[in-house]
Amino acid sequence: PSAGAGDGAAAVAQAESSGPGPGPGPQPHSQNHGLVDSPAARALLKRMDKLEKSNEAMVELLRSLVAASSTND
Repeated sequence: PSAGAGDGAAAVAQAESSGPGPGPGPQPHSQNHGLVDSPAARALLKRMDKLEKSNEAMVELLRSLVAASSTND
């Protein structure tokens, strides 16, 4: 298997099987097929949220730079 997506899936599966509750796999009390309650999925969601916010900041910066450069001409 190639690195990247496969590794992420393996990490999530490992976190699920070693998480709290009886037996491996998704826990019955968690929502969204057991992924949201796993530590790996929570960390991934947090990281994605940070990336989204920094992307928005970059877009704003680029917009202001473009606006500034277009007024100089």
